[in-house]
Amino acid sequence: MKKLIVLIAIVTLFTGAVLAQKQKKADNKETVEFVVTSEKMCSNCVRKVKENIPFEKGVTALDVNQEENTITITFRKDRTSVEKLEEAINKLRLEVAVVSNDTETKSVEGHKH
Repeated sequence: MKKLIVLIAIVTLFTGAVLAQKQKKADNKETVEFVVTSEKMCSNCVRKVKENIPFEKGVTALDVNQEENTITITFRKDRTSVEKLEEAINKLRLEVAVVSNDTETKSVEGHKH
């Protein structure tokens, strides 16, 4: 009986630690939405974003909406930043504005096909 109680206690502690770790990882994520400001994204631009941005350090999810001209990225804050993601999009030659919770926008240069 004592062994069963010890086993249950160990399993409970382990489960709690795993859940705490998952919560910590979830708390460490942020989602940012970029709006392409230069013009409508072409299919080539969409392809370039989908082929490159998922491989940026810390990126966990990507949504590219050509109709709405948006790029939404979920990322780990301990691995990258909004600024680094802007730079990565800039390298793809897209001009974007960052849409944040406080409605602040920031420009990134140059879109050329």
